[in-house]
Amino acid sequence: MDPLFTEIGNLKVIRDHIAHHRFLVRERELLFTNMDTARNTTAVQFNRYSVEELNEMAEYAGRLAARVYLLRGALMLETAVARMKRDPTLLEIPARLRSKNRGPKARQQQSRPPRSSPA
Repeated sequence: MDPLFTEIGNLKVIRDHIAHHRFLVRERELLFTNMDTARNTTAVQFNRYSVEELNEMAEYAGRLAARVYLLRGALMLETAVARMKRDPTLLEIPARLRSKNRGPKARQQQSRPPRSSPA
């Protein structure tokens, strides 16, 4: 999961450049900058992306979303397991139901009368 979250984080950084910075167009390149909103000169950023790179990243975002969709069950399972480890009472079975949860073999042994040993 960690590599997947790293990839999402990397894509989010680029998304933030595109969504929150002004851009200038130069032929088939876009230059995104925060020059007019940066608090000081050391915080100024310039990020250049070609149209092809942006299209490639847009397609990649779709594939990344598909991967997340396929893994959502595993994510929910991991969360459920973590919660059960934190709260083991979630796994407790009432005494009245414990015998009913046994398999057929356990039920047969339970219903047999004890054998008496020869004297």
